Amino acid sequence: MQRMKIILADPDNVYVDRVADYINTEYSSRVKLVVCTRLNLLEHYLDNSFDEFDFLLVHPDFYTPGSPLYKNIKFIIQLTDDLNCTCPEKSGNYLYKYQPGDKMVNELLRFYSEKTERLPGSSGGIRNTKIISVFSPAGGVGKTSIALALAASLSKRQMEVLFLGMESFNSVPSILELNGRDGFTKVLLTLHENPQLISVRVEMNKTKENNFSFHILEPPECFLELTELEEEQFELLLAKIKQACKYDVVVIDTDSSFGNNLITLLDNSDKAVMVGTFEEPCRYKIEAFTNQLRMLEAEETKSILNKTVLLINKVEGNASLDIPGPELANSCKVPYVANLWTSGSRSKLKFDPNQELADNLKKLTQILGCGD
Repeated sequence: MQRMKIILADPDNVYVDRVADYINTEYSSRVKLVVCTRLNLLEHYLDNSFDEFDFLLVHPDFYTPGSPLYKNIKFIIQLTDDLNCTCPEKSGNYLYKYQPGDKMVNELLRFYSEKTERLPGSSGGIRNTKIISVFSPAGGVGKTSIALALAASLSKRQMEVLFLGMESFNSVPSILELNGRDGFTKVLLTLHENPQLISVRVEMNKTKENNFSFHILEPPECFLELTELEEEQFELLLAKIKQACKYDVVVIDTDSSFGNNLITLLDNSDKAVMVGTFEEPCRYKIEAFTNQLRMLEAEETKSILNKTVLLINKVEGNASLDIPGPELANSCKVPYVANLWTSGSRSKLKFDPNQELADNLKKLTQILGCGD
């Protein structure tokens, strides 16, 4: 996202200095801020500047409605010190000037996105987004590990990657230094209230964790938020993210439970990775699940098996693959990686610290059409 351009114009020097100091410290990568504390300087700047600005945040005494000076300003917001001010008798938009800086920035982003259905400085994406879901009919096979390693591997290839953890009980917070933004919760609220803004909310609330180069939406506050979604909402969420064309790949770590929502995710994915091991209970579940999918596809004209890659994880030695059915012709195996999860700082875990698992997924990325 390019920087949001703001002019802050207010006669209160102390207020302007404090707001500018906070924004320039916390949001320098997201906001370009110009400040004015004198009306004549503001008018001179507007009259001589060729820059276009997203917002003019202006004290009412500095504002002249209808002035041609504002020709390069997208939105004019008058500052008010009245917390309850709605100003129904006046025209224009108002913003409470003494709210916390982070809340002010987010309020401006929300206002802009609702008015334009995009973020400041952004335009339509140019990437052909591919959605890859990682799932398993058995527990303990390393599904989340494979999903994380796949996202890391693709990011190392200079791809723009978004990781979506859709497990009810998500293990991602145990390894990532998250910022408490509850990004997925905000996206899900938008899904209910204003679906047209989903891609905008993703961009506003995504996080880029320090140890990885892919983007992620921090997991929902409550595990029920994902389990209560209906099939049509899953379809809409994926469709809106894909239509935005912002990412090369979206990697989804699916929930361990099986039902219509999982089938919907798989059916709306471009590729799926079914993770298993050579243990007999897992082999049985893979075959049973494959048979169920085969019957489902015959009844409901879905197409899942022919885009599914079977990945056998934690392989020791040169054991050969036993493919359950001709539909899973694409398959590969990944050797066992010791010390994949280790203790880190601040009660966090380190995942794949040497990028060993990520590097072992070269064949998988090739089969998925994402590798060299």
